[in-house]
Amino acid sequence: MAPILKKKVGIMMEHYVANNFVCPNCSSSTLKVIGNHSPSLDIICSECSKKIEVKSKCLSANKLPKDIRLPHGSYPDYINRLDNGLDLFVVIYGVDRIKKLIKIREVLHATNMHLRNPNIVEVIKRQESSTSNLSTIFIKDKDKLNLLQVPQKDKFIDFSDEITKFLEHSKGGEVTP
Repeated sequence: MAPILKKKVGIMMEHYVANNFVCPNCSSSTLKVIGNHSPSLDIICSECSKKIEVKSKCLSANKLPKDIRLPHGSYPDYINRLDNGLDLFVVIYGVDRIKKLIKIREVLHATNMHLRNPNIVEVIKRQESSTSNLSTIFIKDKDKLNLLQVPQKDKFIDFSDEITKFLEHSKGGEVTP
């Protein structure tokens, strides 16, 4: 159940960023979710074509750690996007499993310059398999990234509908992300 819901939450977070933040490049409210599973590219600004990847991380600890590891996809695609000006938004959230609510705790913005500075962010190719191109984003100190103001009106996201849909699909033996 968890992997399917994580994918759904990831999609929800892409829409959350697009609907609640302005483009970090041109400050317009024209961020659009691409929605086509492009590697290392989730949102594009329709005004200036700024490319943005969104990663989300569930952290329930009272005190958030400074260093964060995020599973990531294709290393070569990431490097290509980085060379073309990619920025990164990281949404840190907690989950109230009883009320089925996601609480947005922090939203961080890593500029392309942050992503290129190995003292702040490092993307490491995973060693699990010599044929794998998978990577991990290692944020060494989240306090060096831009902390964005989370809108109070949209600080909670109800995901009870997603749970209900999942349970309905799983009863029929069919599970779709």
